[in-house]
Amino acid sequence: MRLRDRRGYTLMELVIATLIIGLLASFAVPQYLRSVESGKFDDAVAVINQIGTTNRMFALDHGGVYVDGQLTGASCGCTGATCSGYAVPAPPGPFATACALVCCNYLADQNWGAKPYNFYVCDPVSGGGGGPCTNPKAVSGATRTGSQIPTYQTWGAWMDVTGTITSVGGAPTPSY
Repeated sequence: MRLRDRRGYTLMELVIATLIIGLLASFAVPQYLRSVESGKFDDAVAVINQIGTTNRMFALDHGGVYVDGQLTGASCGCTGATCSGYAVPAPPGPFATACALVCCNYLADQNWGAKPYNFYVCDPVSGGGGGPCTNPKAVSGATRTGSQIPTYQTWGAWMDVTGTITSVGGAPTPSY
């Protein structure tokens, strides 16, 4: 008796192959999403370091007056005004917006609204700056904006007056 030529796969072989691929994907996809989010967090930590350092440089140049507030929007939209034009009432301050760091040429302007984290600049003396910058030692910080993965929505990081960056909300330890 002659066996028929076998062409293609049986249903059982297809089901087993699909099951194996599904199991591998169930482990790989969450790990991939976690590493993507960790990459975004590392980027946020680098920006925090930059913001905190420039805020301290700003205070050194402006008689100990720090900038505070949130960096938001597509850009700071600096006008032709001088740096002192951002001080309210008049110099030495306080400076009315975190964009004073950008408009006074201490920090490069970026599309702050497109970033996955919210960035805050804080005054280490008063702890002011709105948002989560109520820690009296916070110089700058970031909190996660909306995310498809609820665990990461509470991630954040803070830089204190000594330049140490600390993770909060279960975020990974910064690798700076």
